[in-house]
Order: sequence, then structure tokens, then C-alpha cells
Amino acid sequence: MVDLVYNENEQEHKNFADTLGALQGRIVKGTVTKDTANAYYIGLELLQKFPGSKLVGEYFLKADATGSGSGNSQRSKNRVIVKVDSTGKLIENTGWVWRHDNRIEKLGAGFFKRAQFFRGMV
Repeated sequence: MVDLVYNENEQEHKNFADTLGALQGRIVKGTVTKDTANAYYIGLELLQKFPGSKLVGEYFLKADATGSGSGNSQRSKNRVIVKVDSTGKLIENTGWVWRHDNRIEKLGAGFFKRAQFFRGMV
């Protein structure tokens, strides 16, 4: 499967990358863990599309992507997902976006490059 290629001209891609950076930064800092409310993602949909993406002891954490959402809460329906090891350490350069229509796409290298800015601001 082909990774989602980052496009600087797509606002949605910028939103995904910025959310990715903030999530990574909070995980590295220790403020987002498996026990953080709404952060843990069991990964059933992801593992259906990308079998073998999680090894024993690893798990997924997620965050709502920035950008306008839908419904009364305006909560985004897009989620950015990363993987951590059994000790809670971020597994670098691995991430997915789970879109509101249930598409799951693996994030390409450009997302991680842009994410460095927000990751450093946490």
C-alpha cells in the first residue's frame, strides 16, 4: 500500500501534520499516555487494513485532528494515530490518519517533517 504523500498546498494535510507533532510532543513529554482520557485506540480498523502494524506489547494512541468538525460539537471526525512501545515510548516515523469516512491511511515522511515544528513547541 502507498503512504499518503504530504502536500503543502492541502490545508487538511497541514492539520494532520500539526496534530501529529503536538501528539508526538505530548507523548515524549509524558502528558499523553495510555491512561489519558480518549487517547487510547485499540486499532481494530487500522489492523484490518494494515495487518501486522502492531507487535506484542505495542499499542496505539490517537488525537482528534485540528480543523473544523461536524455536528453540534464541531469535533473533528479525523484522528491522527501513532504507535508506542510497551514502555510508552513513541515509535518514531510511524503514524496513520483515520478519516471521518473510516478510511485509514498511513502517513508519509512529509507529515513527520512538518510535525517537527509543533512537536518542538510542546
